[in-house]
Amino acid sequence: MLDTLGREVRTLRLAVTEACDLRCRYCMPEGGASQRGDPLSADELVAIVAAAARCGMNKVRLTGGEPLMRADIIEICERISQTDGITSLCITTNGTRLAALARNLRKAGVSRVNLSMDSLQPERYAQITRGGRL
Repeated sequence: MLDTLGREVRTLRLAVTEACDLRCRYCMPEGGASQRGDPLSADELVAIVAAAARCGMNKVRLTGGEPLMRADIIEICERISQTDGITSLCITTNGTRLAALARNLRKAGVSRVNLSMDSLQPERYAQITRGGRL
């Protein structure tokens, strides 16, 4: 698959949820986001990945919201990593649930984690995230 500049597209960025456990000022309204409907099911997400793989994409990056808030995130990762043609599965997370899930994510086929962090200063982090703690 080629983009409009003729470059090969190999990575699919797939938002698996709008939900997030932080309320970052640049991302969420103070009262939280209103849901626009039900998130796609695991079957629907895997079908999208399979279609993208048939178009030549071989890398998937899962995003959100906060993808680790999905109760079925391990199943989703496992199924995506087993999809024919997919060679790399990455997840972008704010890290608040990573300690509890890291081992199972790795077992499910996640090869890389992109940790999204706005500051290493506790006060600034709390301000940006409206109360999040490092």
